[in-house]
This record gives sequence, structure tokens and C-alpha cells, in this order.
Amino acid sequence: HGGQQTHNGHRITGSADYELTIDTEGLGLWKGGTLYTGADSGWNDDIGGDRVGNLFGVNADAGGDNSITVGELWYEHSFFDGKARLKVGKIDVTADLDTNAYANDETAQFLNPVLANTGNIPVPDCGLGAVLVVKPTDWMYVGIGATDAQANGRETGFKTTFHDEDYFFSGAEVGFLPEWKTPWGKLPGGYRFGIWYDPQPKARFFDDLGGRRITVPMKRDDVGFYYNMDQLLIKEKPQDDADPQGLGMFFRYGYADQDVNPIEHFWSIGAQYQGLIPTRDKDVLGF
Repeated sequence: HGGQQTHNGHRITGSADYELTIDTEGLGLWKGGTLYTGADSGWNDDIGGDRVGNLFGVNADAGGDNSITVGELWYEHSFFDGKARLKVGKIDVTADLDTNAYANDETAQFLNPVLANTGNIPVPDCGLGAVLVVKPTDWMYVGIGATDAQANGRETGFKTTFHDEDYFFSGAEVGFLPEWKTPWGKLPGGYRFGIWYDPQPKARFFDDLGGRRITVPMKRDDVGFYYNMDQLLIKEKPQDDADPQGLGMFFRYGYADQDVNPIEHFWSIGAQYQGLIPTRDKDVLGF
């Protein structure tokens, strides 16, 4: 009800996900290899955008009418006893960068896209690219990635990657994963610092001087940065390291150039409690 228009706003949306993970060592091939395929189907659109008039969508899982689309198809190889991994293929770069324990999955956590990733990073659709993550210790990692900036998740990506402008969105991230030892048990956390680069020419926001100026100024080489953290604060069973029940919180901040991005400063904050109701240890309340 409300918004700019409500036509067909009552229609139900839905989706189905199909995943296949192959362990190459299990097939008797090379050790440390994983081949992954992720596809989805869906029907009907999100009510956001022109209907509600909001800047972000309402339902990040609503992808419109789609019989089946292979969104991800990649091979990942693990090196040095798991201390490094390289992923190559059609990828979702946010699966490895800008992750979060409590706000990173539109199907299992918050449905709104603004709580799945940092809202002012111009992340392209799933496309051809590569990600390298090196984790020399249990408490620290470094990740870098690049993917086709013009990608269309419903296509293979070969056309825009190899037969068009060589625009690649890239990012680099340093993450710290401490596990604080307290009288209330071990409290794991994640603290991530990242930068991103988008080489595509983008239209600047400009004063058209009452219509007298019609040439739109452009800007290339867009750069921004972000900070992203999650931390378990209270553990229900301090002596049981494997039990995830308790209270955790998350926070994100992102900066982008206001000349070409609708949001210069983005932030989001929230909390999650798993097992709040006795005997319902797997139930999650998020805010």
C-alpha cells in the first residue's frame, strides 16, 4: 500500500536455487580442486524502484521471470595446505569480498539488499573474473579480485569480457579474524578493510544551468573504500566452542565519490541473536 503506484504490488515472488559442488580429489583427479555451479529460477519482480520509489530494492531475492540462469560457474584451487585459494570463472565477487557473518545472504539473513553488502560499492553482476585469497594465519587474510565490469549475469560474459572495452571492476581487502578469549567463552569476530576501483566512464552529476548546458561531463577511474565488521558479543554456552547461540552485531561503512555515485557515505548496523527462545536453538532474530 502506498508508494508511487501499487499495480500488481500484491503478486507473490519466488525463486529456486540449484547448486552443484564437485571435489576433484574425490573424482580421483587433482587434490585441492573444487568445481562449482550455481543456478536459479524465479518469477515476478521486486516491488522496489519505480513502484515504491526507494533507492534500494525491497526483496534482493526477487529476480524477475527467469526459467533458469547459471549465475556462477567457476573452478577454485587450494594451495599450501589451504593457506591460499584461487577462483577463476564466472563469479560473484561479493562471495569473497565484503562478506559478513550476520548480514551477507538475502536468502538466509536479511532480505533487503542494503543489508547484504555495502550499498555504495558499484559491484557488477556475476561475470568472468578471478579472486585470490591468501590466509597465512588463522586470524588474518588478504583477498584481491577482478571481474568484468560490464557483466550481465544472464549471459556467458565472453562478449563483454573479450570483445568489448576492457573494463574490469577490481577490489582488495585485508581482514582480521580474532577470537577473543573471555570469561564468557571464545568470541570470534571479523574486521575487514577494503578498496575498490571501477574504470568505466560515468556521468557526473552536474548543473545544466536551466537547460543551457546539454553536454554531460564524464568521469573515469572511480575509486572508493569500505570497512566491514562483525563480532559475537554474548555466548549462551561459554564452554562449548561449537555452539553458535548468542548475540552478535555487525557494522558497515563505505565511501564513494559523490560526483558519480548517488551515495557518498553509506552505513548500516544491526544485531543477531540465535537461540533466543528456549528449545529453539537454531532460530535467529535479526534487527
